[in-house]
Amino acid sequence: MIITLQDALKRGHCPGGVKRWFGQHNLDFRHFVKNGIDSDLVIKLGDGFGDRVVKLAKERQGDGS
Repeated sequence: MIITLQDALKRGHCPGGVKRWFGQHNLDFRHFVKNGIDSDLVIKLGDGFGDRVVKLAKERQGDGS
């Protein structure tokens, strides 16, 4: 599943905070804005911020598991 910037924003995060999070994990924020990021990669980071965004995206897509 692909996580988008819209998923993070709907979770209540600001674009600047999301960008900082990407920097902390050495991830390409510009690529994310354009293409999204695979939820499996976010989950592997083991970070609460990412986990909450993935959970919201799953609910959005109708997969609350």
